[in-house]
Amino acid sequence: MSDLQIEKIIEDFSWNHLAERWATLSDLICACRLRRHPLGFIHGELMSYKHAAVRLHIWDSIERVMQEPRWFIHTHTFDLKSIVLTGCLTNRLYAWSEAELSPNKRLYKITYAGEVSRLEATDQLGRCEPLSSEDVNTSQTYSVDFGEFHNTFVPEGVFTATIALTIKRPGNPLVVGATNGEPSYSYSRRELNPEDQDRIVKELFLRVCI
Repeated sequence: MSDLQIEKIIEDFSWNHLAERWATLSDLICACRLRRHPLGFIHGELMSYKHAAVRLHIWDSIERVMQEPRWFIHTHTFDLKSIVLTGCLTNRLYAWSEAELSPNKRLYKITYAGEVSRLEATDQLGRCEPLSSEDVNTSQTYSVDFGEFHNTFVPEGVFTATIALTIKRPGNPLVVGATNGEPSYSYSRRELNPEDQDRIVKELFLRVCI
């Protein structure tokens, strides 16, 4: 795919434009090597240009391999705009506040080295409270701004896939963890084996109706 084609997708990141480019995106999906994310979904980068990237995210209906401990609330170091290709999800936003008295959460910083991501405890203690919740279905779009605390919920047994546009910002992402957690945790974002990749991609193409 040329830089001009990528630019056009970034400039008009919409359901209708993805539908027009679906044949090209399908080829990119077939060529993409998918990896397991610590939060339980599967992801792969389809294209990138300058500070932007287009990614595929899939929540499998059969198997989700998640990190332990299961801390789902986090920030990104990019602006995210995501379109649901199939299935459904709930995007939940949260408010973080520093709390000197009775803090019940600690922020962890994420760093990366190859296939390994590492959570490192910070000195930031506080509280994290729900702000809003948005249900998103096939062909609909949701956004998460740089630095917002959120998590994405997909019910067990539901196959959901999204195409996500990310616009990179400087810094490290954060995770809301426990005040008494370990100083650090490490996770391997390993590639799917060929059998799992083949099964999941086939199911995606069977479910997506564009």
